[in-house]
Amino acid sequence: MRSEIIEDEYLRMTTEALAEWARHPGVGKAIGRPEGYDRLGISIGSTYPPTAPIVELLLDLERLATTDLSLLLIPRHSTHFTFLAIAGHHWDDLNELPPETNELTELVARCLSNFPWRLNALRIIPGRNYLLLAGVPEERSIRMRALVAEGLKSSSWKGYLEKRYEQRGYPFPPLIWHTTLCRSSQEYLPETVRNLYHRYRDKNFGGVDLETPRLCAINYDWSTALELFHGK
Repeated sequence: MRSEIIEDEYLRMTTEALAEWARHPGVGKAIGRPEGYDRLGISIGSTYPPTAPIVELLLDLERLATTDLSLLLIPRHSTHFTFLAIAGHHWDDLNELPPETNELTELVARCLSNFPWRLNALRIIPGRNYLLLAGVPEERSIRMRALVAEGLKSSSWKGYLEKRYEQRGYPFPPLIWHTTLCRSSQEYLPETVRNLYHRYRDKNFGGVDLETPRLCAINYDWSTALELFHGK
């Protein structure tokens, strides 16, 4: 996958979201928090200390969230980028994870030991009721994610991948490299957050160096991240 394909996908997502906002100037109906918000899913990713430009953005979002309880923010202490999400939020604790979890640790150990990575050209990407911070990885990260994805397709986790991706109409591996900044429990983002997006839409937040991805059981916002493997 070339970086041009990733850029094209960000442009498509932005165009679609802005069209949705134009058709729906209000917030619509309440839809609540995402399914399984407090339960555990399985993901590969890296936490990181936000850079100064990202901190400025997070502070602005936090200010909006103090007066709008519909906004669900990623806590500052759990800021992260997803390398590859594997399974949705199905479990209440580690004891419920299937025995096939060993397959995941073996695959991650084989592919992602001592693998620091980087995302460049970070920018805000809007969605109908969310904002993402997304970037473009180095070619080696694209190749490695594809390799991990191929291993997962032939593993006992294939059914979980289908539930998370195919049944929801998403490609696997995904085209985008991102973290969710905020999500609304309403159908559409409020005007305050749309205005914030427009204020930052042309800003390049630079790049971020990330540690070797960890295989974790995580809740929706990564405020709980129970490490299953980390090939430091």
